[in-house]
Amino acid sequence: MLEVRGVTKRFHGALALDDVTFTVKASSIVGFVGPNGAGKTTMMRAIVGITATDSGSILFCGNPLGNQSSLVVGYMPEERGLYQGMRVRDMLSYFCQLANCDPSTEVAQMLDRVDLTDKATAKVESLSLGNQQRLQLAVALVGNPRLLVLDEPFSGIDPVALERMQGILRERAASGAAVLFSSHQLELVEELCDAVIIINHGRILADTALATVQRDLSVRIRYDDKPSQERISILETFGPTRLTDGRVVEIMLSDSTNAGRLLDLVLSQGGVRDFHLGERPLTETFRTLIGKDTADAR
Repeated sequence: MLEVRGVTKRFHGALALDDVTFTVKASSIVGFVGPNGAGKTTMMRAIVGITATDSGSILFCGNPLGNQSSLVVGYMPEERGLYQGMRVRDMLSYFCQLANCDPSTEVAQMLDRVDLTDKATAKVESLSLGNQQRLQLAVALVGNPRLLVLDEPFSGIDPVALERMQGILRERAASGAAVLFSSHQLELVEELCDAVIIINHGRILADTALATVQRDLSVRIRYDDKPSQERISILETFGPTRLTDGRVVEIMLSDSTNAGRLLDLVLSQGGVRDFHLGERPLTETFRTLIGKDTADAR
């Protein structure tokens, strides 16, 4: 299990990580999300030892990662670290040697795993962006690390590669590995992850099981005409409310048991064209938390 405890980092006086604390359990996939500049990459680089922290600790299975991180951690940076002039097979062989594993068996397995066997003798520079993504993931998987730290692993890849990479991460988690990846694709995080960590301005805003996030309900009400401010004020007693498209009101129910009471109220008010009740999507949670955090920071 990965444990990040009270990690702080400043760059030229600017606070990049502010007392960051979270955990990633074994056999789990955790999405690390936040807007650009939130601190995701800095935190990931700190986990793998590229960036030194000012304070706090980073532990794996109770021990500091330290100099042993390369033996237990598979890292996929957002700025890809591939040697363009090398052949695919030679590059994987090189990283196998760094990880103290046998290239004679590992390379063929890795190529098959990411569907690059037919590209074994090709130079990296000749690969498409999607295939370079697959190769970078293969590098991170060398030696079957117990912790995977992946920075935007799904950017720029086609649906076929996306499905294969998702399957690989599920396999690694099922085998006991802890997986942490960042992404701006919140629908993908919602589909793939067991838990989500939301960060902004270097501070953790949420660290929770995804099922907990999804337990809240979202209500969408479409009226025949634009609802009055008095009507909206009444709806606000049920949860955060916003008016969209002039005649549509969206409500985030903080208590799902109030759904029936809200429906009765809306019907009694009249003038309703549509009432839709569903799970609160991760995008709504993200938007609410980031918006509130930005407002608080002003």
